[in-house]
Amino acid sequence: MKTRFYLLILCITLLGKQLAVAQCTTCTRSYTGVGSGTDFSSLNSGETLCILANVGNISIDQNKTGIRICVAPGVTWTQTNALAANSISITVNGTFVLNGGLNLNGNSTIAVSAGASLSTNITNINAGLLINNAGQVTFTANSAVTTTGGSFTFANGAGATLTATAPPNFVAGNSTTYTNAGTMVFSSLEDSEANSFINQSTGVITVYRTFYNHGGFTNNGLLQTTCVPAQNGTLGCEFRTGDKGAKQFISNNCITVKGTVNIDGPIVLNGLLDIATGYDLSITKIVTGTNGRIVVNGGVSRAANDGRYIGTNMRFCDRNTTGNRFDTYSANYPNDQAAIVVDCSPSACSTCPTLAVTATPGACVPATNQYTLTGSVSFTNAASGELTVTDGVRSTTVSTSGSSPQSYTLTGLTANAASHTVTITSSSTACTPASVTYAAPASCSCSLSVQTFSQSGCQANGTDVTSADDYFLLTVQATAVNGSGRYELVLNANSDGSGGTVLNAGGTAYGQAVTVGAGRQLSANNSTTYPITIRDATNTACRQVRTTVAVASCSPCESVLCPKVSLTRQ
Repeated sequence: MKTRFYLLILCITLLGKQLAVAQCTTCTRSYTGVGSGTDFSSLNSGETLCILANVGNISIDQNKTGIRICVAPGVTWTQTNALAANSISITVNGTFVLNGGLNLNGNSTIAVSAGASLSTNITNINAGLLINNAGQVTFTANSAVTTTGGSFTFANGAGATLTATAPPNFVAGNSTTYTNAGTMVFSSLEDSEANSFINQSTGVITVYRTFYNHGGFTNNGLLQTTCVPAQNGTLGCEFRTGDKGAKQFISNNCITVKGTVNIDGPIVLNGLLDIATGYDLSITKIVTGTNGRIVVNGGVSRAANDGRYIGTNMRFCDRNTTGNRFDTYSANYPNDQAAIVVDCSPSACSTCPTLAVTATPGACVPATNQYTLTGSVSFTNAASGELTVTDGVRSTTVSTSGSSPQSYTLTGLTANAASHTVTITSSSTACTPASVTYAAPASCSCSLSVQTFSQSGCQANGTDVTSADDYFLLTVQATAVNGSGRYELVLNANSDGSGGTVLNAGGTAYGQAVTVGAGRQLSANNSTTYPITIRDATNTACRQVRTTVAVASCSPCESVLCPKVSLTRQ
């Protein structure tokens, strides 16, 4: 038997290795964790190292070109030493923790697969590096992160997440390129002369504090600042465009700002810029576009110096200003205001998330006849906020500020074998919800039945001269549906079935009869009755209560005081 067990473990281990290899093919060398060293400097150019078990620092020859490294699913590679390489290609199907710095020559690639993750505390990336993210990338440093030069590119795919909320500021610097079709979350973000930063139509970029642009930036999705407390730093809540270079900010979709808006560099606005209540708008450079719209919900709006708001069908609304136009406008352009269309219609961004939901019911709990539902919620193009998950009886919310998917739990659901539908909705009723149907587990409510409840006659306990120790026996047989397997006979239980004195210690198997009372717990005195709770051994709610009848005493010769008798011989 022991040999079979060891063989089973060996088979499972080998199967796991084979599954890992299936994700990392054509391996020249492999790290398996069993008798494997971590020095792979003998790898030649173009060869592949497959990491099939958790590993710490590894070393390769940085003079070799085009080395490939593949991290298998479920495996973590933690590199705390600097990673030096020449045109390296890393594929992450598991977890890659890069905390030792980068020293890269040539053009290198890190590809993070869906469901995989890369985390790094690196604060300066100045290299020819492409990060192609389909999973989760997290920057963990508590100081500012700068990416610059060397043709650094970050491609964030649909459903992927970049999180940089630990650094107080994230800088997309000169010569860098960013594209986002998924979710990006920053504490603060500065586009500092990036070649290109494109938020695609499915992309959502959330900035907690300050968004500062003086580079090439195009927004085709949702760009939002939320003014939530930053983990580090003291940057305020601001949306700002600067005028440091020739690159331009263009928005073709939606921008929502909870913070002060300062347009100090020219922008093209072909969509909505919605400014939250309590925050001001200042324009000192030209804002132009087609069908653009600015809504100031409760602050001061100013256009000064070279600031203008012009273009084709450009709309504007300052909700707390008479006439709903700018509070003040540059005297250099007196005719601009007349051409602006006042539009104070509702100004919510219409970007709707793409949603998906799974549902897995747990087992029915006999004590409550209830079960717990668990599942996950997947979303893309979701604004920062909450989604509601409900089965019609219970509801919960999940946050969209983190990575997708997010897990949820619904408790206290009644088991009834019925078909149930779980629905997930966003805050906007105009957006399409997602749903999934599942079958609840069958009812497991415990039902106990008593087949036998029989009292014996009086037992004299072998002491015919006293009735004080007379007693009787009780025989019980019980069965149950959805019971735990054993039942108890309890004297003087509480009203809810708990407590009391268990007469059959350890319980008795359902269907078997048990006789109790041999310990003289049940007195035969012609007056006392006893409430007996027959309950499930683990579920006190599953019970029946019966009461015994009084049993007369049975000692035939009570002690009698007799006179002293003596005999005298005559």
